[in-house]
Amino acid sequence: MERLNYFSPYQSKGAWHEDQLTRAFLVVVRMVPLALVSLLDLIREQQAIRGSESRIPTSSEMLTREVEIQTQKNSILQTTGRLVSVVMTDEEWKPQHDVVPSDRGARYDGILAFDPEWIIVIENKPSSRDIWEGQVCPNLPESHDIQIDKIAVVLRWRSIIERLSALMSANVFHGAEMMIVDDFLQFVDEEFPYLNPYNTFGQCKNLELVLQRRCRNILETVAPGRVEWQPKWGTSYILLNHPAPAKMCALYPRMAEGGGIGQIEAAIYPGDTMAQARALYAHLRGDNASRLLALRDRGWRIEPNFHFGFIRSGFGRVANAKLSLEEYIRYWTDHPIQQASLAEQTFEAVLQDLTKAGMIGESDIDKIISALPSATARNVNIIPGIEMVFAWPLSKAVEIDKRGQMAEEFKRTMNEALVACGCEPFGLVRPD
Repeated sequence: MERLNYFSPYQSKGAWHEDQLTRAFLVVVRMVPLALVSLLDLIREQQAIRGSESRIPTSSEMLTREVEIQTQKNSILQTTGRLVSVVMTDEEWKPQHDVVPSDRGARYDGILAFDPEWIIVIENKPSSRDIWEGQVCPNLPESHDIQIDKIAVVLRWRSIIERLSALMSANVFHGAEMMIVDDFLQFVDEEFPYLNPYNTFGQCKNLELVLQRRCRNILETVAPGRVEWQPKWGTSYILLNHPAPAKMCALYPRMAEGGGIGQIEAAIYPGDTMAQARALYAHLRGDNASRLLALRDRGWRIEPNFHFGFIRSGFGRVANAKLSLEEYIRYWTDHPIQQASLAEQTFEAVLQDLTKAGMIGESDIDKIISALPSATARNVNIIPGIEMVFAWPLSKAVEIDKRGQMAEEFKRTMNEALVACGCEPFGLVRPD
C-alpha cells in the first residue's frame, strides 16, 4: 500500500522522524487542492527570485494536468518533461552549484509528476545543517528526455506553514479539508516546533488562528500536558487541579471591533458550577474577598457571572446581576448555594425571587425561561460565578513576547487570580 494512503502511516518510525513530516505534508498536498496550489505558488515565487529560466506554469495551468504524488521512491518513472529540484528545510540554504544529473543511489522524499511535462522532486531536511549539495541532483532513468532546471528551489518550512495558516484564517478550507490542514499544523507544532515560525506574537501577522496557536504554546510552557481545547469557546485552556473553585484558565486573542486583533486576554471563571461556587465563597469569607477585589487595581476586570445549570449544561448567561461586585460577593458568602426545586413552584417564580435579590433584571426573565434545556426539569442549579479577565494590548504582548517573557508574565498574572479565588498557583516556568 502506498505510504500516501491516509490510512497507511509508518509504523517503524517515530512521529518526530523527518519521513513522517514528509509523508504528512504530501498527504495534505494530495488531499487538499489548495495546499497543492500553495506549494506550486511558493516554488514559482522562489524560481522568480533566483532567476530560473524555466519557471513552472501558473497553478491553474499545472492543475489542468494529471498529477501523481509519491514519497520515498528510488527512481523517477517519468521519462519526459522538465525537472525542478526542491529542498524543504528550516533556514535559508544556498546551493553553491547547479543542479546536474547524478549517478548516486537516490531516494526521493517526494515526487510530483505532472506527466508528461513537469517533474518536481523534493528533498526534505528539517535541519539545513544536514543538507549536502549532491542531494539536490537527481538520478535520471535510462533513455530519458528530461531537462533539469539548474537552479534548485529552497523552501523554508516557515513559509509553507505561514501560507497554510493564512488560508486557514481566511476560512477557505471547509469540512474534511479544514480538519486535515489543521491536524497537520498541530502535528508540526507538537513534533517539529522549531519549524513553526510563530515563536512570538510579533511573528503571527495578526492572524487569529496563528495567535491562538501561540497562546497554546505559552499555556503548554506554563503547564505541559495539561492544555486542552474548548470548542465551544474556541480557545485553549489549562485544566487546573481539582477540587478547586475553578476548573480551567485560558489565554486567547480577542478581536477588535471592526476587525483585527485588539488584545491578548487571560481569563478564569471561578464558581462556574455549584460545587465550584461553594468552594469559591467558602474561600472568600473574611479578608480573602478584599484580596480578590484588589485585583481590579492591578488590571483585572472582574464581574459577576451569574447563571444557571441543568444536569451538565449551563444556561441563562444573559442574566446581568444588578448588584455591585462587592454586594454580589457579600450576598453569596452569606447565603447557601443550592438547587432551586421546581416541584412546588414555577421557574418564573424562582426568577422573580432572584430579581428581588438583585441577581437578574426583569428583562432577563423571559430570555432565561426560553433557555431552560428541559420544560420538565424538576431542579435547576443556581450558579453565582465570577468572570475574571486580564488584557494585554497586542502591541504590549508583542513587546513582552519579543523579550522571551510572555510565559512568565502569563504565569505571574494568572497566579494572582488563582490565589485570590482559592486555587493552587502554577510553579516555576520552564524556558520558552
